[in-house]
Amino acid sequence: MAGTAAAAVALVFTSALTAQADAQASGTVKAPYASGGKVVGSANLNGPNAPTKFCVTLLAAHPYTPDVAISTTCKTISAGKVTTKAAIPPCGKYATLASAKVNGRITFYKKSGYTLFCS
Repeated sequence: MAGTAAAAVALVFTSALTAQADAQASGTVKAPYASGGKVVGSANLNGPNAPTKFCVTLLAAHPYTPDVAISTTCKTISAGKVTTKAAIPPCGKYATLASAKVNGRITFYKKSGYTLFCS
């Protein structure tokens, strides 16, 4: 009987972890802004979550190709803020992209609108 109870507890615990890992994460993405001669992109991952690889990328718009990644910062967190920075260009439109992965599966993906920067 004790073995059955232990197996039931293990099954419930494993199911809870799987459900948490499979849940969609939520968060906010901030439009890029200028600070100290840099373009800054940041995003916040709401939590708690299972350990999550959370990446924030600054994207530069390009007229003839897909957006170009200028700077990326990744951290493994359960909740919190991630920031990435790049030098302000002579002129360019930037957006912030954030994505979260748990066990190789994307649980959050969001992109801000574009902001124009000229130095």
